[in-house]
Amino acid sequence: MCYGGKPLISERKWYKQATNAKFSYIYAPAIGVFSRIKSENYIFARDAKYFEGFYIEKYLDSKAREIIEIQKKDPEFIDRALGKAREVQKKFDEYFINFPEIDSIDEAKKQLAMLYELMKVFWYHVFICDVFDPSGEEILQEEISSVDFLPGDLLTLLRKNKLSYIQEERLELLRFRKGEKIDMGVHAKKYFFIDNSWESVKRLGESDFLKKAEELIDIDSQISDLTIDLYTIHNDLLDKYHLSDEQIAVIRMFRELIFYRDERKEYVLKTNHYIEKIHQFLAKHFSISEKLASLIALSDLDNFNLEDVKARENIVMYTSDDKLTTGEKATAVYNELVATFPKKEDFIKGQVAYPGDVSGTVRVVMGESHFGKLEEGDILVAPMTRPEYIPIIRRAKAIITDEGGVTCHASIVSRELRIPCVVGTKIATRIFSDGDNISIKEGVIRRVK
Repeated sequence: MCYGGKPLISERKWYKQATNAKFSYIYAPAIGVFSRIKSENYIFARDAKYFEGFYIEKYLDSKAREIIEIQKKDPEFIDRALGKAREVQKKFDEYFINFPEIDSIDEAKKQLAMLYELMKVFWYHVFICDVFDPSGEEILQEEISSVDFLPGDLLTLLRKNKLSYIQEERLELLRFRKGEKIDMGVHAKKYFFIDNSWESVKRLGESDFLKKAEELIDIDSQISDLTIDLYTIHNDLLDKYHLSDEQIAVIRMFRELIFYRDERKEYVLKTNHYIEKIHQFLAKHFSISEKLASLIALSDLDNFNLEDVKARENIVMYTSDDKLTTGEKATAVYNELVATFPKKEDFIKGQVAYPGDVSGTVRVVMGESHFGKLEEGDILVAPMTRPEYIPIIRRAKAIITDEGGVTCHASIVSRELRIPCVVGTKIATRIFSDGDNISIKEGVIRRVK
């Protein structure tokens, strides 16, 4: 049934994003995303720390397929699309350099307004990566179905011949361990933000990076992998498989999106650092906790009402009509959305990001506060992974995520570290619990009794 001509929430199929995150970090990006996605969407922040976004899956799939058709006709399309985001990155760089000391409410409001505007424009452009999460792997396989790739060859073609900021930072540490002269003070200033996340920020110093360097293993093999020149390898593979111009254009687009996801993350982590500085000032100015201050939106500063902010502690919903809603109404919508996802299954399926048949014990990791419970050889189950997950990913036997596709962080890291990975299961964190024994085979995950 429809109400007023519009399908009910229960009648739609939803795609969900989720992670531990502060409202202050996700609110402005959500505004930018919703200005791009012209459909019904919902963003929730629960308990002032947990983020969930719900999008109509059919809409994302149709947009992804529309973009693919454009790319096939115009191979330079992806360069122009990401070029617009990189123009905003230049403005971010200028903002970071000129960020002042926050010493008044007027200055806090001014700086937050500037950041909101940059983030809204930035996320309007960069959400193109996420559009492919629900069905990107399926679309890619459809486009290359006529080609019988040998194992690993397609993954090589999807790897860009350029290092991400994460890889550049690790390569410097590896070379430092090999005895090269690397100024670790300069290194720390350049990469101070690298352990930031959607959940928290921490400014790293020289001693932190020296400790990271000491913990590195397989130094020579990592350096070799990070310094390989893929240009000739890519050309040889293109000749080997006689790909059509359209297939080359599609593969190139996915390669650019995969790489850009990490480039985008660099600006997210830096931005969160400065957002935190502003909200720390707001906590002191209004004599409230930093947790409560993280629920303050820019619009609150025009006429601050503490009760409005407190109302967001349990749950706050942001919708595509640009409204914030709290209390029973937000809870009712949230429960209706969650009810559209299965609660109990003997097995679930996802997209194979890196192949491998394994079995092991589940550890559900919703955020950094859960990192300590994952032991060597456990299977990591998470809503999604981010750069700060890498230390525990190295301990994991396999990775399973609720969300993501061929361009997501878990897919990228699993290919780099050669760890079996299944992404886009939608419900793994709801179906499985700590201690569950499971098996993974060809993207199918089953409980082992």
